[in-house]
Amino acid sequence: MKSVLTLIFALSAFSTAAFGYDLQTVERALDIRTSLMDVAQSLENPAFRAGRDGRLMLLDGTVASISIQNQDADSFEAVVELAVGTWQESEQIRLYNAFFLFSGSQMAAHFSRDASPDVAIQTGDQLLVIARPLGTTSDPIDGSETLLFSAEYARFFR
Repeated sequence: MKSVLTLIFALSAFSTAAFGYDLQTVERALDIRTSLMDVAQSLENPAFRAGRDGRLMLLDGTVASISIQNQDADSFEAVVELAVGTWQESEQIRLYNAFFLFSGSQMAAHFSRDASPDVAIQTGDQLLVIARPLGTTSDPIDGSETLLFSAEYARFFR
């Protein structure tokens, strides 16, 4: 979370200094206030739907799983599960997750077997993603309804 706040502050300061934009201008195009937990909980609250306003979303979480759907560079597709957790009382953790579709040749570089550790996304990485909501999908483990996003940009932190 600290890295997200740092990024938001940096984006705000940079955009204001370089382009004359302020945080409100950034927020018209990018939802920086909704968390992965908020998004996951939105499935329990029909009144709230992620991305209903058409903005991209800045989300972060831990890479829980990676599934390569198509290895071909031109039609590359990988599905990455991001998860966050919160303590429920003192003995139980509640997990929230969503899936992110990484597609195209630019995203393939993050998942190549030959990729250097500097660009390769791996299970356990902290990932910051600018994403577009696509709808819902079934979780392959328990079959529950989970949100699906298109990853437009991603940066990991180790």
